[in-house]
Amino acid sequence: MRVETLHYGITSSARMPGLSTVKGVLSYAGRPIPQWRNGQPVEVAGWQGLYPVKIKGIRGWRLVADVDVPDMELFPQRYGARDVRFKAGPGLALGTLANYLLARLVRSGVVSDTDRVARWLHRLGQGFEKFGNGKSAFYLELTGLAADDRPLSYRWELLATHDKGPQIPCCAAIALARKMAAGYRPVPGARICVGELDLQEYLDEIGPSFITVTEWTR
Repeated sequence: MRVETLHYGITSSARMPGLSTVKGVLSYAGRPIPQWRNGQPVEVAGWQGLYPVKIKGIRGWRLVADVDVPDMELFPQRYGARDVRFKAGPGLALGTLANYLLARLVRSGVVSDTDRVARWLHRLGQGFEKFGNGKSAFYLELTGLAADDRPLSYRWELLATHDKGPQIPCCAAIALARKMAAGYRPVPGARICVGELDLQEYLDEIGPSFITVTEWTR
């Protein structure tokens, strides 16, 4: 009946993305980004708030931190969630720690140009790719109330192997194109795409060969 908290995030494989992506995700290191607490928007510092997350199928723990996503405007409005937090981090904890330290330097005024540091971290990260296991994951933890006011909690995980994680986001566009080819006509115009696909349509396009889904409710 009601969503209370929505905590979720992504932990990538050790495979480095392009330099432009690294520059983008480091542009807000140590700078204010939005989240929600107790039904109110708040600001936290980007790449701070370190958090260890355990994913089924990945040995040990992954380290993630606060990052900026447009979901912070969408999810409280769409689902009424009062506490929304999104975190992310590279597959190797060393990468998350490097981003965390950069954010601390930005906050203290030592570093102002993150683009220059991003080039150095990108090259450094490429040198550490061989130590990764090729696994990426998404996790989601949700709490709320059932119709009888009974508290419920739900967790959903998606594990991708063989460095296939970066391919997952584009699968939504492929699934929607396939759905339209079969006769579906979305409302025209630029807008948020949430609700155009159900979960199974998305998972069908990703394919089961390198994906494991785990979910449970309490």
